[in-house]
Amino acid sequence: MDSDNVSASGIPASITETGTSAYSENTTRPRVIRNAICRVSTAYAGQIGNNNRITDENTQQTWIILSVTRPNNAIGHVPMHIEMQRAD
Repeated sequence: MDSDNVSASGIPASITETGTSAYSENTTRPRVIRNAICRVSTAYAGQIGNNNRITDENTQQTWIILSVTRPNNAIGHVPMHIEMQRAD
């Protein structure tokens, strides 16, 4: 369940931020939507799910998890692929 309670901290992750410009029908000024891709070890698969939030402990930015793709790999060393969008 998504709440303000911290369920885990100190999980090593790689976050790559991307920006997308979107135009509204009412204005010609672009709106920047901040998306990111996060890679986390499959060892933390039970703690991360869709519609949860991730807070970067270094920048204090909060991200909403849009989708989680778990690798279909017998070895298990391939990280999970998490698509996120900035919550603020």
